[in-house]
Amino acid sequence: MSIAPRYEPHYSVAEYLQWEGDWELWNGTAVAMSPSPLGPHERAAAKLVFQIESCLQAQGCACATYAGLDWIVSDDTVVRPDVMVVCGSQPGRHLEQPPALAIEILSDATAEKDRTAKRSLYELAGVGHYLLYLARGTFKQPQ
Repeated sequence: MSIAPRYEPHYSVAEYLQWEGDWELWNGTAVAMSPSPLGPHERAAAKLVFQIESCLQAQGCACATYAGLDWIVSDDTVVRPDVMVVCGSQPGRHLEQPPALAIEILSDATAEKDRTAKRSLYELAGVGHYLLYLARGTFKQPQ
């Protein structure tokens, strides 16, 4: 007796752009985003954006900082790093090139994905630098 293969849909960016709610698309697989970030996570993101943007401006750098922007990696992959630094051509809608820096703020809900799946995805997609940021009050170390 043979076992029927399990059907797993493979979505495209065009389909992703029609969805409601918070999703990412990893190699054609829909990945539900965690509930909206809590206060410590959002404060950390705001501080990072402010500090990075201040340094970029002080140095006269043409790079820009984004938080919450979709990055279309390929026809079947869309992610939303917590913070990105983009150099060169700036996006009008979504980012369609690898950022120079992608930052993920660790939280209980996302730490494992950030350390493994996203790290691999970002590396393969050509992200210049990947930073995992541990903000106070956002993550409890496993015991």
